[in-house]
Amino acid sequence: MAVNKQIIGGIMTAIVVVILFAVVPMIGETADSAVTLGTASNWNSSVNTDIPTGYTLWETVGGVATLVIILGLIAIAIKAVVKLGN
Repeated sequence: MAVNKQIIGGIMTAIVVVILFAVVPMIGETADSAVTLGTASNWNSSVNTDIPTGYTLWETVGGVATLVIILGLIAIAIKAVVKLGN
């Protein structure tokens, strides 16, 4: 029994999504806490509240990434259904 390429693509996409959403926030947190800044530094987020953090950046990009991934999975499913109809 041959495995459908669309199913393999969907599974690989799901694996990439899980890894992406598990690893990227850890990298952002590590980057945020990598250096201790003095209280007078303009790069200190307690002094300058307009500085984006790794978490806030991921929070912004994560929603768009989720939407793109869902649309990609829907496209894979539609393609598989059309192929079954032929």
